[in-house]
Amino acid sequence: MMTDMTVLRGERGPAAGTRHRSPAFNDRVGPRAEQERVGRGFDFFAAGRDRKRTRQRLTAQHAVAGVLAESVNLNEAAPGILQSVCESLGWELGALWKADAAAGQLRCVAVWHQPAQAVPQFCAATREAIFACGAGFPGRIWADAKPVWVENVAEDDRCPRASIAAKEGLHAAFGFPITIQHEVVGVIEFFSHEIQPPDEDLLRMMAIIGSQLGQFIVRKQMEESLAEERNLLRTLIDTLPDAIYIKDTESRFVLANVGVARLMGAARPEDLYGKKDSDFYPPKLARQYFADEQAMVQSGQALINHEEPVIDPRGEQRWLLTTKAPLRDSRGRITGLVGIGRDITERKRVEEQRDLSQARLQAILDNTTAVIYLKDRQGRYLLINSQYESLFHISREWIVGKSDYDLFSKEMADAFRANDLKVLTAAAPIQIEEVVPHDDGLHFYISIKFPLHGSTGFPYAICGISTDITERKRAEVELKNACTGLARSRS
Repeated sequence: MMTDMTVLRGERGPAAGTRHRSPAFNDRVGPRAEQERVGRGFDFFAAGRDRKRTRQRLTAQHAVAGVLAESVNLNEAAPGILQSVCESLGWELGALWKADAAAGQLRCVAVWHQPAQAVPQFCAATREAIFACGAGFPGRIWADAKPVWVENVAEDDRCPRASIAAKEGLHAAFGFPITIQHEVVGVIEFFSHEIQPPDEDLLRMMAIIGSQLGQFIVRKQMEESLAEERNLLRTLIDTLPDAIYIKDTESRFVLANVGVARLMGAARPEDLYGKKDSDFYPPKLARQYFADEQAMVQSGQALINHEEPVIDPRGEQRWLLTTKAPLRDSRGRITGLVGIGRDITERKRVEEQRDLSQARLQAILDNTTAVIYLKDRQGRYLLINSQYESLFHISREWIVGKSDYDLFSKEMADAFRANDLKVLTAAAPIQIEEVVPHDDGLHFYISIKFPLHGSTGFPYAICGISTDITERKRAEVELKNACTGLARSRS
């Protein structure tokens, strides 16, 4: 470069724009002064040329940055990048190649050329070409993983497109890799109609641009990945029937799904953003929600499986099983809360009906003089009625899980267990007499025992209804004795 500069300096006269000096003055100062004056003029010219070149390169960098800022991906950015560099630096044609590491091939993504320059064959050959690593000009850049400059590509035997370049007047070429963490993912090349010596400053700048393009690709890949994840998450939360939402620390909605909007009577989830529960629910209900959420925000403790009432858009009360948890930033500070609520109205109704049925059944059981009980297949008690509690002085809570062996003698317990096993074996009701100890002595019972079948038809429990027949048995004995006495008197 210094040799070229020296040659140019020797061939050129005074630079344009230098101050005119009279011959007389020149004669007075002598040849050496004249040489210094010419040198200063050439230096001024060279400095102006360097400033222009610097402006052009800065323009190219800014233009590339602008294209990247407005592009969604590299394919979309490629034509703008090529055009920006060509127009800023005065090069005729540019092409961008994408590397397929798995296939070991480079394929052209985009080609751009100056409209005034006709290079149809070279453009067509570039678009159709596929280069292996190390093959051709772009393949050489891929293999070396660094910028490459060729002063005259038309004379480069290693370039398959050299003959076409020569025919259409393309000579100087330079290219640089697009890298991601030292891995080449693409190549950009530029061509000029002039034969130009290597420009190390330009190559360094282009290497920086190649790294920036790699960062752009990584950023866009991350953005695409995040967008896909966000779309999947959005699809998921909008598909779920549950009400899912995020609120800030003031309990204002910042995100909601379709389930929340439906529950609160909003046309779209976005209609909830920035609003509070007080904008949709009765004051008393909204105040309770707010108090629960503010307590959670202050304490940092999640609210798990909390049943709470809600009024739907039709004014009907429903029930939600709600879980709310604090939302924290990277520093652990609470920035809001995330909540999910599942409509359990039908379950609550079923539970209420079940509780009502159980209450009715318990009322019937507790208002009969019969002793009623329920045991599992192992003979453990599941339920007893009030009559059972009163006669044997135990509570229904205590007896759950206990067996007859915890209440009676082994002899009696064995007899009760044998009768229970008959029910399970026959899988049908039986009627038997059983003797049970009371406070005033032994009592006789007529017991009806029957199996309870599950959905599979297999017995899972035994129910017993025992009626005290002690008085009847005594009456029978007395009657029998009376009859015996009458018969003896007659005889």
